[in-house]
Amino acid sequence: MEFMLGCNYWASNAGALMWERWDADAVDKDLKVLSENGVSYMRVFPNWRDFQPVKVMRQWAGNEYEYLMTDESFPTNENYLDETMLARFNEFCSIAEKYNIKLIVGLLTGWMSGRLFVPPILEGLNLYTDPTALLFEMRFIKGFIGATKHQKSIFAWDLGNECNCLTYTEYRSTASSWTAIVANTIKAYDSTRPVVSGMHSLGTENAWTIFDQAEHTDILTTHPYPHFVPHCFKNTLTSQRTLLHPSCETAYYSDIGKKPCFVEEIGTLGPMTCNDETASKFLFNNLFSVWANGSKGLMFWCNSDFADIDRAPYTWDMMEDELGLADKERKPRKTLLAIKKFSQFLKKFGGEINPPEKDAVLISTRNQDAWGAAYSAYILAKQNDLTLSFAWSDQKLPDSEIYMLPSICSTRVMCMERYLELLERVRNGAALYISNDNGFVAKFAEISGIEVVNSLEVDEDGFTELYGEKIEFKRRKRYIVKPCGAKVLSYDNLGNPAICENKYGKGRVFYVNFPLETMLADDSFGFEQNRHLVYKKLFENTEQIVRSNDIKMSVTRHKHGEKYICTAINYGDESLKNKIEISKDFAVSKVIYGDIENVEPHDACVFEIEKI
Repeated sequence: MEFMLGCNYWASNAGALMWERWDADAVDKDLKVLSENGVSYMRVFPNWRDFQPVKVMRQWAGNEYEYLMTDESFPTNENYLDETMLARFNEFCSIAEKYNIKLIVGLLTGWMSGRLFVPPILEGLNLYTDPTALLFEMRFIKGFIGATKHQKSIFAWDLGNECNCLTYTEYRSTASSWTAIVANTIKAYDSTRPVVSGMHSLGTENAWTIFDQAEHTDILTTHPYPHFVPHCFKNTLTSQRTLLHPSCETAYYSDIGKKPCFVEEIGTLGPMTCNDETASKFLFNNLFSVWANGSKGLMFWCNSDFADIDRAPYTWDMMEDELGLADKERKPRKTLLAIKKFSQFLKKFGGEINPPEKDAVLISTRNQDAWGAAYSAYILAKQNDLTLSFAWSDQKLPDSEIYMLPSICSTRVMCMERYLELLERVRNGAALYISNDNGFVAKFAEISGIEVVNSLEVDEDGFTELYGEKIEFKRRKRYIVKPCGAKVLSYDNLGNPAICENKYGKGRVFYVNFPLETMLADDSFGFEQNRHLVYKKLFENTEQIVRSNDIKMSVTRHKHGEKYICTAINYGDESLKNKIEISKDFAVSKVIYGDIENVEPHDACVFEIEKI
């Protein structure tokens, strides 16, 4: 799958009202500017209210009599679709084809920019369970796909825009069954194109899960706006922790769901967050980062600012009309120029990059802040030039030499079957890392070589030392422990073992007596300090053929035949000179992009190495 580079699209003259205020000339001008600046994919939205304008006609006592179009005319097709709107969409597809832009079509676009756009007949209904809602959803899909699937510019069908916002449900069974109905209906009428999730804010223990979206759709999506995802806007937009969010979340979804995933929406939310210069740095840095870390694409929100629109949601929300890659006159902003520059790199690179090599498997566990722990661990790993893979505690364990249980919490960390399987892997030679946030695991003394003497709930700051440096921590439970076989690598300020290592069979267990990852999740500047040294200790025996000498620059390795493609990405505000180290057994055979001796701020170097 080629990298999908582009944006989400609404016409610059009308925003979400583009179909009722159709202007083919405006659309043509929009797409011309976008295509000239590297946009090759767009996500587009047939406004559900406009395309299926059906209402119920009632007789005595409010009983239903028949369904008509909103102007009370009879429908011209069995699916109650507006033929004029379908013609406009087909014209739109032809314009996209003219500019070689491929389309991801969000079918059930009933939620957009904070407003519901649903057919009048469905207002007030539960759109996931009501029989009338399900009937018209299936008819919409059948009719719309039937009328447009001949268009060559359509690449994929998206369920719709963030359909988990259409109605509220607390039940996973409802969310999963609704997704299955919609996805299977799409596949029934077009089995030749992939089905894209289009969802955001998925989880592992809530109603809308990564697992269920992966089961029913072909491609998963993230919408990693730092403003809306927990723990992700605790530092500036161009800080390392904020910049790594899209790469981490996309890898998290893809690894746990075992499906391709891409950044379907991303943006900085306009000039009240940052200026155009900052936004372009944020975007350009993320383009290299998500590309190198396995995302199948990135699509900015959105194509342009909108002309003054006199209807909701634009009269509700003062943010929505200033989110564009171009201004209202279609003049490209620096963000659009960043896309153009990256598109030129992709053309030079040619083909696809293989997935990055993974150095460890992080297992997200039950009853914890799973995302917070995973996100913090990902950043700490990147500061050590390491790339993590993710798994859920109930899933079959992937093969790995290192497993991680960061910031475990509660008495029900994972099912016993998987836990015993994990211990067997360690006995056979794997390493296991555990950090503790008031968690319980069976056979703790046996595997860790640590005995819990006593414990108490606290709210305290402390510190330990590694590599001669003081490492500060916070914790809410203090475990008073003593070694019963483990090697103590460091003590805390109270004289209590803080970091320990223990042999277990042929493997080893590395234990941290404080919640390193969840502690950092809401610490705005925690990653600017030296907490990465804990992971340096954990991974110090891991062979690295390429590494960086600065925590603000992270390296990925991609096996291509007998050679490696490597990326060195600078997540910092300063140039990094002579920071890339290559194993004596390898040599650089080609620099594909950038300067290997001087990686500019929020930029990258892509190079090829081969064994000597």
